[in-house]
Amino acid sequence: NNHRLRGISYLYVRLSYDADAFPNGVPEITATIKGKKVYDPRDGSTAWSANPALCLRDYLTNTTYGLGEEAVNVDDDKVSTAANVCDRTDTPDGSTRYTCNGAFTTASTPYDNLSSLLTSMGGLLWYAQGEWRMKPAYWTEPALTLDEDDLRGSVTVNTRHSRRDNYNTVKGTFRGSESNWQITDYPEVTNSAFLSADNGQESSIDLALAFTDTSVE
Repeated sequence: NNHRLRGISYLYVRLSYDADAFPNGVPEITATIKGKKVYDPRDGSTAWSANPALCLRDYLTNTTYGLGEEAVNVDDDKVSTAANVCDRTDTPDGSTRYTCNGAFTTASTPYDNLSSLLTSMGGLLWYAQGEWRMKPAYWTEPALTLDEDDLRGSVTVNTRHSRRDNYNTVKGTFRGSESNWQITDYPEVTNSAFLSADNGQESSIDLALAFTDTSVE
């Protein structure tokens, strides 16, 4: 009654010794699990969700393994907008656009954990005017026009970028049911227009997707 391990995932396993069944000793036992319940500011509910925006919000506010930020310091309007984008099904195969499926340990730094979580929605996270704000990767119509009156200093023009900052091919790893939850390479993605602009010289980036469980483009 006093030690129920609530809020902690665990397995209780009992095995009967059998030298024939277990010639190599105790077998490795694994499980496919769902994570904790997270708060959704869109409807005020708390339930399990693979929505990256909601998982990111949970990490920001969680006092056990996250940043322990006050909820009032998270821009829930931006979270709701991001969550709606992640839930879209306007993908080639009709699947949900972005989902967050992975795990981390508290041995990793908050910066590394946040960076890994953001890869599941190709997103951005920033702190401005006393609030955390986020945005997943999606195109939006420009709504702001800037002119000379908005300049605070002289104009600087970069004529070229460093080669290490440019790439036309993306490679990397993921882990999901397709690979029996083992880390494996996802299909290489090459932008033909970028490759042509680089005179056919491939320049790749290695992008590990620790919270992506499918290889679908």
